[in-house]
Amino acid sequence: MSVHWLRHTTLTWVERRFGYGVARAYAGHTDKTGPATTT
Repeated sequence: MSVHWLRHTTLTWVERRFGYGVARAYAGHTDKTGPATTT
C-alpha cells in the first residue's frame, strides 16, 4: 500500500459515486486542458 494507491483508490471511488467532475475537482486538477485526468 502506498500514498499513490490510496489516492487512486479514493479518487476512483469518488468518481464512481459522484461523477468525473467531482473527482477531478477533489483531486485538485483544475487545468481543463491538462492530461492528468483525461479518460
